[in-house]
Amino acid sequence: KQSQQSKPQSQPQQQQQQQQQQQSPNKHRYPVVVFIAGDDLYQTGTGNSFDGSIWSSYGRVIVVTINYRLGVLGFLPAMVDGTIRGNYGLMDQVAALHWIQENIAEFGGEPNNVTIVGHSFGASCVHLLTLSPMAKGLFSRVILMSGSALAPSTMAREAERNTILLGKKLQCPIYDNIQLVECLKRKPFEDLLDLDSIKSPRFLSPFGPIIDGIVVIEDPRIMMESMAYQMTSSRSSSLNVYSSTNIYQKNSTQRYASLKNALWEQGPYFDGDIMFGVTQQLIPLNIFNGQEERFGISIEHRNRILRTLIRNLFDFHQQTIFWT
Repeated sequence: KQSQQSKPQSQPQQQQQQQQQQQSPNKHRYPVVVFIAGDDLYQTGTGNSFDGSIWSSYGRVIVVTINYRLGVLGFLPAMVDGTIRGNYGLMDQVAALHWIQENIAEFGGEPNNVTIVGHSFGASCVHLLTLSPMAKGLFSRVILMSGSALAPSTMAREAERNTILLGKKLQCPIYDNIQLVECLKRKPFEDLLDLDSIKSPRFLSPFGPIIDGIVVIEDPRIMMESMAYQMTSSRSSSLNVYSSTNIYQKNSTQRYASLKNALWEQGPYFDGDIMFGVTQQLIPLNIFNGQEERFGISIEHRNRILRTLIRNLFDFHQQTIFWT
């Protein structure tokens, strides 16, 4: 009788223990690595091409790859409610990081130990996220491979001009931004991706990250210099660290001062660890034809490519960079 009575009592106890095990947090959670791909000037690429199984197995980490909108779909600048928008690709990355914070524990990952890794233009995106208030607290470490927000090709220089050219090509009104955006929304997907008529300078992207005051609040170089000012001033009683240097242009002095004060009050958006370097294997640039890849190019052709690269990417010391 005692054994018969104990059976119905043990079953609820087992169910209760199983529920407690399911509800209790896993004692050992794995670090999380998020890989952000970036190829071909923000125009093409996918996280699906990166196989994280070996990295996950040998490194004992949870590897997450993501996709985000690219090209005109990810970085078309437009005025919305009186403010400029356009960094939709970066917003997708922020949304993915929020999802990881909320759900990665269900996969055995530690949400407080997230490292984001970017290569090439993916590294530029990662660096921009470290400077963005929208991504604050979503990761603790960063690895930049062959790219950064300081690269001349990171920000889209002529995105607004290219938007007007795209509107002209698709016969949309170009003098009213709201009508232009609404018109582009009604166009077929294939027409938006046909950018043959938009001729951007070589080595520069027709559409990419822009300063919108929300995701990218200021030019990355100005932001980093202001943060350097903040860090230096916190260690020194002098507040005129850069007063004798000619770092900023005259028209950016007031903008830098207001930004410096804002950062002084709020502090940096990211204060974790950063690792950066270059990779040995680069993405294909598609600047040589089959014959040139097989037999090589002349010195004159090489110099023309380098001059075009330097002229389009750098504003100062072009001759010095070329001879270097």
